[in-house]
Amino acid sequence: MVTQKKNFASARQEREAFFWQALQIRPELVAGLRVARQVHSLREEGDYSYAMKQICGETFVLVAMPLVSWIRSFRRE
Repeated sequence: MVTQKKNFASARQEREAFFWQALQIRPELVAGLRVARQVHSLREEGDYSYAMKQICGETFVLVAMPLVSWIRSFRRE
């Protein structure tokens, strides 16, 4: 999911609240993430010009929403 910086600023929400609200369009993803263990903190990324070597595996998924992107890693127990 991509959002413009102005959308995040106008929402005036904390990163955590904005992240979960944005995911509401995918209830199945929200359900899976709610039971997962977060392994990295939520952070904003203004420059999404880097690459990941691996975005998912047998027990993990990287969730990223670019532009004002949030990168959050989850690991299934």
